Amino acid sequence: MPSLRAMLPGRGLKVFRLYKAFTSIGRGPENDISIPDARLRDAHAHVQFDGREFHVAALDDACEVLVNGKRRKKHKLSHNEVIRVGSTDLIYSVFDETMPADEGEGAREASALGAYRKLFEFSESLLGNYNVGELLERLMDAVIALTRGDKGFLLLVEEGEPRVKVARNLKHENITDAQGQISDSIVEKVVRTRKPLIISDALHDDEFGSAKSVLHLKLSSVMCVPLLERGNLLGAIYVGNDSVAHLFDQAALEVLTIFSGQASLILRNALLVSELQLDNRMLSEKLEKTRFGDIIGACPAMQEVFRKTQKIATTDISVLITGETGTGKELVARALHRNSPRAAQPLVVINCAALPETLLESELFGHEKGSFTGAAAAKPGLFELADHGTLFLDEIGELAGSLQAKLLRVLEDGSMRRVGSLKERRVDVRLLAATNRNMAEEVQAGRFREDLYYRINVISLYLPPLRERPEDIPLIANHFLEKRLEEAQRPPIEFGKEALELLTRYPWPGNVRELENFIEQAFIWSQHATEITPEHLPTSMKSTSRSPSLRDDTLAGRMSLEKAVMEFEREIILDALKRTNYVQTHAANLLGISRRMLKYRMDTLGIGRPDNSTTQDSEPPIQ
Repeated sequence: MPSLRAMLPGRGLKVFRLYKAFTSIGRGPENDISIPDARLRDAHAHVQFDGREFHVAALDDACEVLVNGKRRKKHKLSHNEVIRVGSTDLIYSVFDETMPADEGEGAREASALGAYRKLFEFSESLLGNYNVGELLERLMDAVIALTRGDKGFLLLVEEGEPRVKVARNLKHENITDAQGQISDSIVEKVVRTRKPLIISDALHDDEFGSAKSVLHLKLSSVMCVPLLERGNLLGAIYVGNDSVAHLFDQAALEVLTIFSGQASLILRNALLVSELQLDNRMLSEKLEKTRFGDIIGACPAMQEVFRKTQKIATTDISVLITGETGTGKELVARALHRNSPRAAQPLVVINCAALPETLLESELFGHEKGSFTGAAAAKPGLFELADHGTLFLDEIGELAGSLQAKLLRVLEDGSMRRVGSLKERRVDVRLLAATNRNMAEEVQAGRFREDLYYRINVISLYLPPLRERPEDIPLIANHFLEKRLEEAQRPPIEFGKEALELLTRYPWPGNVRELENFIEQAFIWSQHATEITPEHLPTSMKSTSRSPSLRDDTLAGRMSLEKAVMEFEREIILDALKRTNYVQTHAANLLGISRRMLKYRMDTLGIGRPDNSTTQDSEPPIQ
């Protein structure tokens, strides 16, 4: 905001901001600027603002007003001009001044030194910064700080044309129609001549006053300098003030020109580095198309999962993630949370199949002290811990009926009660759920509430099993191998052709989780090898007595694919049970699934404990 500053007798330095159409000056106390001087009239002069310029005027011929030592009846003010009324000097500034500025050559030298110091500090701060976008933003901020213009633009030459890349006004906001806020004729001359240009009053300039852009924008003070680096034109810097004429002087243009030279060197280096990084970035982007977070997949089905996940992540709707065990349902849930507005808040995960009903209720909703045996203290539940965040219920199909009803209530109105409490608590939680069951069939069979099913299944994401996307198997296998090599700081090693073929043919009943376990084994056994071969893979993959016959029967039409998969899964589970002497806990760990899930698959596939089993009866019952 423009201002007048003065040293007043007995009052020290005073700054008077010029925010009115008329600012009165005189001896009387009713004036906006009251000066106790006997030589002044009660109403002596005023400063007038006509919407573009400020003028000082004496109220009549008897009221003496001096501007820069010359008597004036009315005068258009420029930055740092001195108005004398009586014995008091009022210094006009187009800015909101808070400290006096000494006049004279010494002050100008001090001002120049300050500007050059800013240039040095700016250049030093940007050394080693090769981020072009960030660099342009900081360059523009520095220009505004140096010139104190009320608008600024940084242009780069692209395809032979100068284009605005960064724009600023006094509020440091991007100007949406930046290209239309500059004078094309002024920029064109600077680009053509490659010489700096200063215009004190564009509307009344002999060369540019009639230009359409100048007339349309009603420009006043303008400076424009080229960005040159070893004779190469990179762009231009343009600053202006639409309300104050004669704002900029030759000293300001000199400082801006020096600045543009420094900025050009820094900018050119950043552009060269950016060009060198472009190929790497394009390669990375190509690779990234095959993954979303920690999920890897190049097949059309997984690409569709990535697309949907990206789209629904920003919403608050409930999502049901379906697919076989080990397909990566939790990874999808984590990706949904990580890309959501709730990312800064907790993601709480629980496997509904891992706990008995009584404990699961307490885990989900919390409990009060003394609500049951062993409840020595109050404990918040997972819903409370996930407040304002995300709760992921894995294996939601295992949820007991009583808990289904309580879960439904939370989803309906956001209210819940701890076990043993009558107090209602409000929570704001986004629910994600996953299951390997066919939930429509579970609803049909009466094992899962229909109303809850529709609540959690607003959007459904299906993850295909690994056997249905064989093209992804080498990608995922290499990912797991590279991860382990990096963790162990071992030299690089690759999969041999035969090993990859074996991995691709295998039906993967345990899906990605099983693949990760197999790669872990291969990593261990191949410690001193030059490549991974079939010998480094688990023996169950290399059996010739089972997989080929199943495959042949399936392809010959003697067995359906579903039946073949079930048979193979049955054989894998039986193999795990035999290796662990039918201790289900150990077999489940070997397969990478929960004991409850193992028991469910054994019942489904008709696998029982043999009569001659030596398993001890030490395993706890499944609650």
